Amino acid sequence: MKRNETNKARAIKQGKKPLVPDLLWREGCVQVGEWAVRNNIELRGHALIWPGFGHMPSHYEKAHKDGTLDMNQALKDIQKWFAEAGELTAATTVEWDVLNEPRSNHDIQDVVGDDIMIKWFHMAKQYFPNHRLFVNEYDIVV
Repeated sequence: MKRNETNKARAIKQGKKPLVPDLLWREGCVQVGEWAVRNNIELRGHALIWPGFGHMPSHYEKAHKDGTLDMNQALKDIQKWFAEAGELTAATTVEWDVLNEPRSNHDIQDVVGDDIMIKWFHMAKQYFPNHRLFVNEYDIVV
């Protein structure tokens, strides 16, 4: 059985956007979600956390380099981002890539440990209780 789906809607990809999305991002999420629902297309969000400093707001890397990174505040920011994404997309998405490319993007895990990845999945389940949740990784099939 073939189904209609999309997973690369740029409007719902976090990337280097601020962890608290701006108005344009919010409007894009709503528009993409409404379009997908109208067209009977299952929408996949990508990605809630891309934990390399190169894919996060620049102040995290700067603070890490100068020894002033407040990881507790960073984790609160990440939770706020998850909540915002949930508010904007839970009704119009069916699945989310919770964690993107942790093999090559692991700066946050290097600071707080690998168990944080489990916490991110629990956090995602809080905002996306009925969604399929994934780790998105490349180059792992041998």
